[in-house]
Amino acid sequence: ALPLAGALVAWVAALLIGNAIGVFSHNETTTQAAELTEVQSDWTVQSGTIDITILQFGNEVVGQFKDWTAAIAFDPETGTGKAEVTISIGSLTLGSVTDQAMGPDYFNSTVFPTAVFNADITPTVDDGHMATGTLTIRDKVVALEIPFDLEIAEGTAQMAATLTLDRRDFDVGNNMADESSLKFPVQVQINLTAQRQ
Repeated sequence: ALPLAGALVAWVAALLIGNAIGVFSHNETTTQAAELTEVQSDWTVQSGTIDITILQFGNEVVGQFKDWTAAIAFDPETGTGKAEVTISIGSLTLGSVTDQAMGPDYFNSTVFPTAVFNADITPTVDDGHMATGTLTIRDKVVALEIPFDLEIAEGTAQMAATLTLDRRDFDVGNNMADESSLKFPVQVQINLTAQRQ
């Protein structure tokens, strides 16, 4: 009994010391989010969300980028315009895997603190709109088309879009080369309300 009691005391002591020096503190976020500067825009975003959903070990994990800017030039009469969206990668919250997502095998937010989407906006034949441009994540630039719904009333625009990205296109999670633990598709949902200046 004495050796067992001694082992338990040693184990508890090790846990307390380890916790005190931070050995077991894996849940603390250490990544600093890039501070984004205010942008000049014909339409000022009043509110909005950029959400992502990943599938890890068969479970959905939903996250959200808290900090992003959008410079929007859009003519409602012609349905054409341009948009540049800059996202602070370090502002992402992704449940218990937030810190892991910031690491070098994934977003590598220390080296690549922002993602940027540049696009031309055009109307579509079904009264919708399309944003056609490039999305840059890490050092990968990928051509992208995003169909979106748009409603404008009294100078206020409401936009909504849903799209699917492949994480491999951006070298995110290359250490997980199959889908047994982390699926390739990443669902993105965008909603924003903007007011014309």
